[in-house]
Amino acid sequence: MTSLSPADHAEPASRASPQLRGRRRPALRRIWHVVLFLALAGGVFGLLPRLGGLAHDAAGLRHGRPAFMVAAVVAQAASLACYALLYRQVLAAFGARLRFRLVADVVLASFLVSHVIPFGSAAGSVVNVDTLEKDGVAAATTGEAIALTSLVSTAALIALFGA
Repeated sequence: MTSLSPADHAEPASRASPQLRGRRRPALRRIWHVVLFLALAGGVFGLLPRLGGLAHDAAGLRHGRPAFMVAAVVAQAASLACYALLYRQVLAAFGARLRFRLVADVVLASFLVSHVIPFGSAAGSVVNVDTLEKDGVAAATTGEAIALTSLVSTAALIALFGA
């Protein structure tokens, strides 16, 4: 009977587990994320204000009432939270029970993409469908939920406007 050394039990690099393959260079990945973040921040704060007269609009904010600005930010946050709750309920009605945090993240990501990228609503919907598909929700279910949530949200806004 022969005993095997620990080197005989080692797996070759090609057969490493999927968890180890993704962690080969975490420092390099982290550096890449920092570089991307700095480039994005530089673009947003350095280049974006020069486009489309945003510098003039930003200067106008100095004369605004801070209480109204805070109220506007709070109202927008409440609106997005309500939309996420509605979206979560619609998904639950279709049989996809998800955590509120996941749904809120998906709604915020879709909102961001739809306001930054040309053809935003389509791109935001793609982000939404792709993210939920990775979490196990069928693309058809997500599409139906997006459509129904948008319809209900629009109807509620029309009712508020009419009141």
